[in-house]
Amino acid sequence: MITYTTSAVKLREYDRIFTGSNQEEGYESPCLGFRSDTIRQTFVADELTYFHYPFSADEISLSATDLIQAGAIAGPTPHRADKVWKKQADYKKYIWWGNSTYPTPGTWLCAWLSGNVADPAQEPIWLDRWYNPGYIDEVTASFVTNTPAVYDAPSILTFDPGVWYKYFHVGEITNDTFVNSLSSVLRLHVDDWDQPTKDLSTYDNQIVLLNYSPNMISETSVNPNNKDTSLNLYTNGQYAKVLHNDTFALTDKMTCSFWAYAEDWCNIYNSYSILSKNFRGGWKFRFNNGFYTPIFALIGTNNKILIGNNNGQIYFTRTLPNNSGWPRALTIDNDLYVWVIDNSNYNSYKHLYKMDFDGNIILQKEFPSTTDLMSITLDMSGNVWILDSTTNTVSGFHPYDTSCIGLSAITDNVSAVAFDLNGDLHVVDGISVFDTSNNQFILSGNKIFKETNTPYITNMNVQAFTSDRYDNLWIIASAKEIYKIDNTGQIVTSSILVLNDNETEYSISLINELNEVTKEYEDYCWITCKDNEIVNKYNDKFRLIKSIDTTIYNTAPKAGESTSYQWNKKFNYMSNRLNKQPVIEFQLYTGVAIPSSIYTLSQHSTAIANQKWHMFTFTYNNTAQEMRFYIDAILCDSITIPSPYKIFYNYENPLFIGSEAGKITNLREELEYRNSSFIGKIDDIRIYSHALNNSDIRNLYMTKFDFKDIQWNMPTGIQNYIEEIERFFKFKLPGQKSQYYNIKLVGLQITDESIREMIEDIIKDTVKKIAPAYTELYNIVWE
Repeated sequence: MITYTTSAVKLREYDRIFTGSNQEEGYESPCLGFRSDTIRQTFVADELTYFHYPFSADEISLSATDLIQAGAIAGPTPHRADKVWKKQADYKKYIWWGNSTYPTPGTWLCAWLSGNVADPAQEPIWLDRWYNPGYIDEVTASFVTNTPAVYDAPSILTFDPGVWYKYFHVGEITNDTFVNSLSSVLRLHVDDWDQPTKDLSTYDNQIVLLNYSPNMISETSVNPNNKDTSLNLYTNGQYAKVLHNDTFALTDKMTCSFWAYAEDWCNIYNSYSILSKNFRGGWKFRFNNGFYTPIFALIGTNNKILIGNNNGQIYFTRTLPNNSGWPRALTIDNDLYVWVIDNSNYNSYKHLYKMDFDGNIILQKEFPSTTDLMSITLDMSGNVWILDSTTNTVSGFHPYDTSCIGLSAITDNVSAVAFDLNGDLHVVDGISVFDTSNNQFILSGNKIFKETNTPYITNMNVQAFTSDRYDNLWIIASAKEIYKIDNTGQIVTSSILVLNDNETEYSISLINELNEVTKEYEDYCWITCKDNEIVNKYNDKFRLIKSIDTTIYNTAPKAGESTSYQWNKKFNYMSNRLNKQPVIEFQLYTGVAIPSSIYTLSQHSTAIANQKWHMFTFTYNNTAQEMRFYIDAILCDSITIPSPYKIFYNYENPLFIGSEAGKITNLREELEYRNSSFIGKIDDIRIYSHALNNSDIRNLYMTKFDFKDIQWNMPTGIQNYIEEIERFFKFKLPGQKSQYYNIKLVGLQITDESIREMIEDIIKDTVKKIAPAYTELYNIVWE
């Protein structure tokens, strides 16, 4: 929207007034004279406008006009752009006026406005389209590009005095025609929200609104001027889903486009997934604040694994095949699989297990009974790395088939393996974490060292520790004390743990979740207490939130990292981030029989914070081996895919709108955890079985906006005009205090009061006929 300042407004200046002559009262509606060198020429949207360029105007080149500023629409080809034609003829034999000249020989089609559809902010330019009629016809020449049969050059078209022109201005009908031409590859279209909501494509997919209430359908959408509806997800737990159908579960080529609204794109509380056809496969759009820690897992006695959610509910326990002893260590990946190393012999092997949170062992890797599996961790790509202290090696395994991807020799006397923020491998004797500056802190002998040899905390008898996203160390010391220490070594918070006196072995793991009171994401911690057989949840002020008695599961928890917080901090929160700001991401899995790779495209949320409605689009083309991500029809990220794999779907789950896909139902419901539904509005969801180009995506974007007629101030040369004035309006100047006025009579030297009264009556009667309606005579002053 254009906002005019006072200096930008040009007021018409009148230089003559015509009120009649030899008449007592003059015209009731006087005429004012003025001069102008332009006249308004209107180009109506979706229509051809024929017009003469005025005889009295000077010749002007098309490129020198202000048609672009007036609203001309640019496009990638003449067919999709505003165009100008010039009547080239022998004007002596035609009724048209003027003398047309065009100095360049050849077959000229038109002048058209060419713009960079990948970057609408780039200034468009007028081009002349030439074509070779021996290879291409006039109509086709308007559609094509990048062919020897057509040629574009900076326009030399001029507006010549008296010459006949026609102008076509792109409008809503034209734009909709381009969009409707894509209907043959349209597999899903949800735009007119209602109860029930219909799929506007020919496939009539079934759409369900969950936890429905009338407020879920908003009467406003992207363009407030149009009568349109949108899906309004205004409270946690509301979402929609499109039941699974192979027609839109595309694998080779696809485009997904939709509009979404958020009050603040830099702080979408209560949200993770916006649009999801993904669960350990498929694709999804998500808001990524850097941490996704909805579950925790614990190792217990008798080879038990306990898996719970952030609400403190243990919803799954599993006994590994070997029911004696403990598993050695575990880790949780970004797909919520739990990886466990079992160092006890079972069928003459030691094992690595990949477990679903439903209790299924998805994969297992066997190791010789002579190995000593000490530690497990994940690299930035999600590959699993295991420390074997017998062979002094660290081995890496692919997360989907456990094939070996690497082997590194290490030194003796180490007990743990970890990756830093750069993805470099580290082995230490003790427990280690990395802060956001990539400094390593190691717990060894109840002391914390910075890197390997620099003492950092030596006077607390440290039992367990971890590091948060603000580089605070959370430390459990002797006598059940817990401290938060900042990066200068100062104590920020301290407390006494709610534990029995016989506690001797602890562990502490962080999670990140929404505080529903402050509406901000905060860090919490789970603390395991082996001897007490208890697990406690504390907030960042060390107030007890939840306590879990593990004796009811006939197990006791073992110390160790139990959440994915540290992996997220290193490879999600810190990786490729601008000042740790959240990002809008599109994520896709590829593979054949199993997933082989995950690809992510993203944009920082700060880039879209200026508006609330945005159109998000991704395209996938396995033939061209590329993925692209657009926001508001502007390409913001892309990636080349090394192998032409197809999109891999692990399950036939629905497309979830405003929530997260689970195996079959909503993942929020499967995990029974809060704070997962998108709070905002969603509209105009489209899935195409084709990778649309920049121009098509721009046309999709423009369907939500009004197309205006062009009002061009066409030059005419200096012309004199007369304008009839039908009425006057009061215009109060700054400082004016009253509508009353006085009349002073100077130099008449009349002292007779009766004569003065007669003159005043004549003046008052005359003034009524000529004074503005909003003024009133106050007094006549004789001087």
